[in-house]
Amino acid sequence: GLDCDAAGVTITVGAKHALHLALECLIEPGDEVLLPTPAWVSYAPLIRLAGGTVVEVPGAATRGYLATAAELERAITPKTRLLVLNSPTNPTGTMHSPEAIREIAAMLGTHPQVAVVSDEIYEKLVYPEIDPSASFLSIGSCPEVAERTITVNGMSKAFAMTGWRIGYAAAAGEGVA
Repeated sequence: GLDCDAAGVTITVGAKHALHLALECLIEPGDEVLLPTPAWVSYAPLIRLAGGTVVEVPGAATRGYLATAAELERAITPKTRLLVLNSPTNPTGTMHSPEAIREIAAMLGTHPQVAVVSDEIYEKLVYPEIDPSASFLSIGSCPEVAERTITVNGMSKAFAMTGWRIGYAAAAGEGVA
């Protein structure tokens, strides 16, 4: 659902490489980066490597450890420049519903200084035949943040190609440049 042409796609040596490049391009020293937790072990070091300050936003166990739009908004300060979003998540495997993604996008619509790096490496590992309510929505397809979202994905998880380091970053507009 991304409104992106070939010029907005960068092929990388795995999704982690795409994350690294996106973070290096978007973060200036001292910028705050919202990181919903628990989170994949590599996010915080990659943010710090790029010069950013990690601002953890813990999600409650009763909600599958998913941070809400309201919790994320409470963590935004004048120094906040980026949200790293991962849904379905690593390490919990839970995912934001399409409604929750839309709420986060709507909230970020009122904070134009905050860009999004959305790690969607697990997007194909959603099983509505097991959980009929399971449905994936890319935040990069939401108009409020489409022009300032970099979507990261790769082949390793969805296509069981863990040894093939093929990843990509996709951006719809010039707002993230």
